[in-house]
Order: sequence, then structure tokens, then C-alpha cells
Amino acid sequence: MQIEDKVVVVTGGASGIGKALCERFAIEGAGAVIVSDIDQSGIDATVKDISSKTTAVGIICDVAKEEEIENLANNTLEQFGHIDLFCSNAGIFTAGGETVSTENVSDRATAYNMPGVLVDGQDVMAMHEATVHAVQRARAGEGPTLLDAKTYRYEDHSEGLNRILREPYRTEEEIEFWRQRDPIDIHSKWLLENDVASQEEIDKVQNDVYEAIGDALQFARESPYPDEADLFTDLFADPIPLR
Repeated sequence: MQIEDKVVVVTGGASGIGKALCERFAIEGAGAVIVSDIDQSGIDATVKDISSKTTAVGIICDVAKEEEIENLANNTLEQFGHIDLFCSNAGIFTAGGETVSTENVSDRATAYNMPGVLVDGQDVMAMHEATVHAVQRARAGEGPTLLDAKTYRYEDHSEGLNRILREPYRTEEEIEFWRQRDPIDIHSKWLLENDVASQEEIDKVQNDVYEAIGDALQFARESPYPDEADLFTDLFADPIPLR
């Protein structure tokens, strides 16, 4: 990698992938690594960790604010005269309802002259029925179908999200509502009501799955860590075409 003596800016460099990138750039011989984040204590920790290997500078920056991005770039240019690599690692997200102009994504199918089907994504059988119909339609030469499956993620979008959020993006009541409509519970009830499987059979399937997950976790924990040299394999062009 042609990082030696380059000036590198990393947003989201206080923790996780961003911090790992800062550490790697320092090891690769970067002339300077600018560690940017909204977490000052995390910035300080990263700068301390890599300062023996490179010139490390920490700059507070909220990538959701244009003026702070400009300040990050200007401060870097003032200190080093140029930027060779800007690693945009920090991220922001917006609720789907604020990014789509229609109530449902399926409503947009009309503009593409194809059917849009709204489906309960928590219901296995509803998904199966809608998918089979869409596949049959496509195979008959009638074109594509946009399936809009309404489902839910119980856990946060990413680990440590509460550290950077200014305010909660959903309520505990909302999460609990969706937990009461868990796909496994809904489908288990359907299997029992339609005499497709007994409770004993359902329990066995769940136990087999838990056992398989446990075996996979044990295998992962007992496996050696990958070599650091493989960190950027297939991630960037090699060598990185920097001038």
C-alpha cells in the first residue's frame, strides 16, 4: 500500500473500524493521521495509541454538519498543506419515513409500470405466497414485481449507537410491539394450528438451531485470528493509486 508519508484523514476514528484504520495507516507509515469523531475522549485515546508511529492530530467533527466538515478539511490543510486520503468512515442515518416520499416503498412501483405488493414481512406464509406469485408472474414473462416486506430489527442499527445519538430514534413501546409479532412465534403458531408440526417437533428444530449456533461460536472462538497483513485484502486497489 502506498501510504508512506501521506496525509490521511479518518472520520469516525474514535472507535471500531475507524480506530483500526487509523492504527493501520500509522503502521503503514502515513506521514500524518487526522483522527476525527464527535467523541473527544475516543479521539484522544486513538491519538495516544498511534502517536509513536506517526504524527497524529485529533479534530472534533460531526459529519452531519457541513460547516464542521469544512472546518476539518481547512484545519488539516492549514497544518499540512494538502490531504492525500480522506477516509469517510463515520456515518449518519435517517429514518425511512423521512427519506421516502410515499407511505410505502411499494407505492413507487407504479412509476416503473409494475405491481407493488405490500407484505407482512413478519409472516412467513404471507411472504411465501407473495414471493411465489411474483416468481410465477416473472416466469410467465409478465415482468418484475416490487415486494415491500414490512419487518423490524429488534437490536440497534449498530453496536454503540447510543454513544453517538443525540436522541432516541424509536421507543421501547415500539420495539415491544414488534417483539410480540416475532416471525418465529407467528409461524410456530401457524404450524400448530394447521397440524403441520407438533410442539415437540418445533422445540427440536429450535434446539438443533441453538446447538448449531453454539458450535459455530465455539469454532470461531477457538480459531486463530487472521494475520494483520490480510486486513486490507480485496478492500482497496493494490497498490492504492495515490499520487
